[in-house]
Amino acid sequence: IYSSGQQSIISYPTYEEWLDNYWHKTVKMCNDVLKKNGKFAFIINDYSSLKKTYYPLIKDLNSIVAKYFILEGIYYLANRGSPLRVNYKARTEMLFIYKKL
Repeated sequence: IYSSGQQSIISYPTYEEWLDNYWHKTVKMCNDVLKKNGKFAFIINDYSSLKKTYYPLIKDLNSIVAKYFILEGIYYLANRGSPLRVNYKARTEMLFIYKKL
C-alpha cells in the first residue's frame, strides 16, 4: 500500500511479487546475517483493503519465515482505533518471535 520507498506498490505491483521479491528476500538476508540463536521478530495483522481485497499476511509471512527460523512465541498487542473512519477490522496485532538455529 506504500506509494513510494522500498516496499512500494510501484516496486511490487502485486501482493505475490511483494511476498517473493521483498519479504522472502528480507527474511533470507536476516537468516544469512544472524548468529545462531539470533532473534527475528515482526508485528503483523491480516489486511483488508477499502476495496474489500483480503490479504492473509499472518499465514503468508509466517510460512516464509518458518523456512528459515523456529517459532519461539506469539504475543497479542492492542492496536489503537482509527479516529478517521469507522471500520470493523481486528483491533489487535500479533508479534511473532522466531529464533535462528
